[in-house]
This record gives sequence, structure tokens and C-alpha cells, in this order.
Amino acid sequence: MLSNKKYDAIIFTDMRGYIIQQKAAGAYNIASHLRQNNYSVKVIDNFVWLLRNHKEKLFTYMENHIGSNTLFIGFSTTFMSLFNTLGKTHQKIAMKGLSNYTINKENSVTNLKEFMIFLRSKFSHVKIIIGGQEKSTHLFFKEYDIDCWIKGLAENSIIKFIDNIKQGKEILSVVDDPFAENYNFHDRGPIFDATDIVFQNEVLPIEMSRGCRFKCKFCSYPLLGRKPSDEYIRSEESIYKELLHNYEHFGTTQYHITCDTFNETTDKLERVKRAIDRLGVKINFWAYLRLELLHAFPEQLELLKEMGIVQATFGIETLNDKSAKIIGKGFGRENVLKQLRKIKECWGENVRLHSGFIIGLPYDTKETVEEWMSIIINRETALDTINLNPLYIVPDRLLGKTSRVYFSEFDLNYDKYGYIKTKDGWINDDWTYNEASEYASKAWKQFEQNGDFLDNKYRSAPHAVALMNTRVINPQITWPDIVVPKPNMKESNLWLKEIKTIKDGIYKKYAENVFAS
Repeated sequence: MLSNKKYDAIIFTDMRGYIIQQKAAGAYNIASHLRQNNYSVKVIDNFVWLLRNHKEKLFTYMENHIGSNTLFIGFSTTFMSLFNTLGKTHQKIAMKGLSNYTINKENSVTNLKEFMIFLRSKFSHVKIIIGGQEKSTHLFFKEYDIDCWIKGLAENSIIKFIDNIKQGKEILSVVDDPFAENYNFHDRGPIFDATDIVFQNEVLPIEMSRGCRFKCKFCSYPLLGRKPSDEYIRSEESIYKELLHNYEHFGTTQYHITCDTFNETTDKLERVKRAIDRLGVKINFWAYLRLELLHAFPEQLELLKEMGIVQATFGIETLNDKSAKIIGKGFGRENVLKQLRKIKECWGENVRLHSGFIIGLPYDTKETVEEWMSIIINRETALDTINLNPLYIVPDRLLGKTSRVYFSEFDLNYDKYGYIKTKDGWINDDWTYNEASEYASKAWKQFEQNGDFLDNKYRSAPHAVALMNTRVINPQITWPDIVVPKPNMKESNLWLKEIKTIKDGIYKKYAENVFAS
């Protein structure tokens, strides 16, 4: 018989767009904080797939689990494809509006509207809220009948929101707290609960710090330029408790470290290493690193190797020194290439090095890009995989309330850097947005063709992180199984077919747990 527990809150989340599904941390952070404050919370992941494939079951589930005590239903939108509109899709929606958005089987906007109408008509006493970054959420907040949009880091905001409901106070339509300064992040406990449907061998996100000490001009995340401090870096004990909890409950040994800059200080890395050593279990992890810090503090290389790094993501962005300097990446091309080689020599071939690059930055003409991209395309760097994207500048339609907290320097002051906004995106003296996008696609394909078949597209971060979730179905799969490309087209196609079967199996397994008898 289906359990009829009535939850104080139900939160939907998803993380789409990767070859295998994986978890985003945001909804679980909030659920954990609410549970510590004595509220019952259910997190339902893989929402888009469930809504598309089990719509009626989902409706029935809500009827069984929403009661008079239920305070809100929440949607964590930052990485949910129904809400996440970055890139080309983002541009289309910005220009044409949500009502003209082309619906496909992955983005079941029709089902979402039906779901929202169902919630409103059936449970009028329950508030509907969304959380997420502004650029991903702005249009959908306007489109749907949402009671409150909680922006930024929501631990403080969600408790205040609930207090206002219980006290009958006015509910603000937008609550904005980008920093959550009153939340004790330093001593935070584990975020995943036994009821969260975490599978054995699943890769989990783990947050060692919040914010970034750097302030790159294309970046729009909150907490940029903050100084390293215990306010935003967790304690050794806190990290150890989460590692231990996850290992004891789920057997977790694979992690995606979500820090904007994991190696921001050597002290932080040493703190994390002590926690891992106390666990006494070998772990593997993926992380975002800064090259110049590995150069300035060479001891970090051996530390990271001993801790279990298997893939590092760098934001090199361009090999044009003039362009790099203006965006806040002044390390220099020769230093970048030399440091990448040094890292590869230290960590070995099975530790994969990845970087993103941006086409259309200031001072990067078609000629300069052709010159430095030839180095990358011809595999003259130690990078194993890359991704290429055009510079993104937010259309005016999405700006809303502007501040550097949620928007990049280019979003806010594009004209200062020679960009003009048009209905088709930005233009400058050297590029249009569409030209930069087309060039990025072409160059990326050339890079792939000069390497191993399917190497970049399916084995680069964060796809490789997600691919380790194949161990949920097949625990014998190892990291070398993931990163070593198949030798020919036939074997690659068989491998992709196997991945699809495993992906479908994980979805089915998750649905069975959600709707368990």
C-alpha cells in the first residue's frame, strides 16, 4: 500500500543535458536545512522525465502526500531544462517569449503548465515557489502563477518565508539573498538523507566552499571576488562527517566537487585531504581548478593527486593574451601551455584535463582566434577535452533588476567593450553572436576529429562525471572504462547503446523508488 505521509514541503529538482542523469545539490541543501529545523521534506529528482513519462502517477503522488500541513511546493530551476534557458535556446526565448518556445519531448512545457494548473486548483492553500539563478528563471516566473521566487543562497530565506506563512504575514513575490550570511556554512552537516533516493555507487555533488576569490568579467555567479575565509569554506570536521555519512549510507566514493575554485588555497586542500584520510577509503573526484594557483603553489599538484583527482576543469577561455588579461585571466599563453604539460606529467594519462573556451571576447578577432585555436585543434596542448561556446550577453528582456551579483560585467556594460545588442544577439567589430556560435561548433568538431572518436563529446566534463553513474547499474565499470575511447565506430556505437540502456534503467529504478508500493 502506498505510504500516505503528508509532507511539510515537496521540492522538485533535475539536472538535464548530460549523457547520464546526475544530481544537483541545491534542492538537497534546502531540504537538509529544513529537516534540521524539524520540517518534513520530500525531494523528487528527475522531474522532467517523471513528468513526461509518469504524469498521472505524479498527480496521484501529490494527492497522496499533500495535506493540510503542507506549506509549499518548490522547484529548483537552475539546472532544470524546463527552466534552464542558457545558450541558443535562451536567446530564442528571450527574443520570442515563452509562449512561442518550441516544445520537444525533453522540454515538456505543456505538461508543466498542466501540472501547475493541477496544483493550483487542487491545493489552493499550498504556496508554489521557485529557486534559481536569474537568467535561468526570470521568464518562467512571469509566465506561471508563482507565489514567490527565492533567489540566491536560500537557507536563511526559506526559513523566513515559512515563518511569514505561519504568522499570516505578507508573502513577497521575490526574496533575494545572494550570500546567506547568517547561515553557518562552515559547520554544515551532510545534505543527503536516507529518504532522498541515493543509489549505491552514485556520484554525488559535494560543496567544500561557496563563492570565488576571482571576478572574471564574463562570470555571473554570486559571491565573486570574496576573500578566502572560514565563513565560506567548510571545516575539516564538517567535510569528514559528510564523507562518512555518504559512505555509510550509500557507499559513495565518487564525487563532483562543486566549488568555483577548489584549489583557492593550499590550506583548504590540506583540510579536505585530512578529512579524506580520516575516512580511510579511496575516493575519486572531479573539480574546477585555477592554473595559475597550481603554478604559484606547486605543492598542490601532489596534494590533489593523493586526494584522488580524476578530472580537472580549467577556465582558460582564450589563448590570446590581450583578451585573457581583460577578462581577468592574465597568466599568459606560454605559462598556460607549460603548466598544463607539467600537470599531465605529474598526474598521468588517466587524469583528464579539460577546459572551456569562449569565442568573441574583446580583442579576439577572427584572425587571432584562428591562430590560437589551431594550437588546440592540432592537439598541441596537454588538454584531453574541451568545450567551445560563444560569449553570452544577456538580452535586455532577461535583465530585470540589474546588479553585478547575478550578472556579468559584459551583461551590464557591454557597450563599454564594443558590443551592440540586436534581436539576434550581440555584434561587435569582428563577430556577430551567430558567427561566434557557428565558429565554436566548427572548431569543436575539428578538435574531436583530430583525436579519438567520440572522445570530446561524451567523455568531457561534466559528461564524464555523469558517466560514472553507470556504476549504479553496473558496479564493475571503472574510470578507465569511461575515459578510454573505443577504437572504432562499431564499438563506439555499441558503447553508446549500452549507455542508453543503463540511463533508461536508472530512470526506471528511480521511478520505482518514488512510486514504491
